[in-house]
Amino acid sequence: CYTAISVGIRPLDYDAMYMTRDEDVFSGDIFGLARIKFSFPSHTRFPCLSVRTDNGLIFPLSGSCIATSKEIEVALSIGCKIKIIQGFIIPWIEGAPRVFEDHMKWVRDHRNMNEKGGFEERLFKELGNGTYGKTAQGLRGKTSFDNVKGLFNKIPPSSITNPYYATYVTGFGRAILGEMLTSIPQHRTVISVTTDGFLTNATLDEIDLKGTVCNEFRDYYHTIDSDGGGI
Repeated sequence: CYTAISVGIRPLDYDAMYMTRDEDVFSGDIFGLARIKFSFPSHTRFPCLSVRTDNGLIFPLSGSCIATSKEIEVALSIGCKIKIIQGFIIPWIEGAPRVFEDHMKWVRDHRNMNEKGGFEERLFKELGNGTYGKTAQGLRGKTSFDNVKGLFNKIPPSSITNPYYATYVTGFGRAILGEMLTSIPQHRTVISVTTDGFLTNATLDEIDLKGTVCNEFRDYYHTIDSDGGGI
């Protein structure tokens, strides 16, 4: 999931960043973030905007949060009312190559060469997911144990730490799940949702996998694995 989404990342044109309160701008192939207030219709089964709490993320019918453009796009598509308190768009640099495409294709090729679940396949899977992890390293003030000094030290940023890239990946992942969940029939049940999947008794045929965000994700996935099949 994260390796495929990372394919969509291009260099950002920070000098062209602009502020906006127009919620309709937060859609399509753009990078955007906004502090928002939101309210879903009362009948909404699976609200798709996350609010951070001391006990992790929750997905209420109404509240305030910081959301990515992809999450806002999905929320608007299911009737959510959104008020942009503060929003900004950073355009991708026109014509610039995708930052991680070659690396993620290399990772995927080597995963496909090795037996699924074997050491080598898992190693290359970690190299792919670890690349996303490096874009988020040092952003949350976490500590790690230094077994040489016997101390817990604050984890520093990596050489590719970028909060915008990290946010793009995680927000895109939540948006995909939100788009899928909204299509699940009323007579089906969803038990839990975690990172890049969910437990349900709905069949794949009953889940819409052709939404805007799903289609964009599929394009990125097939860029690194043209024979990779569907979502």
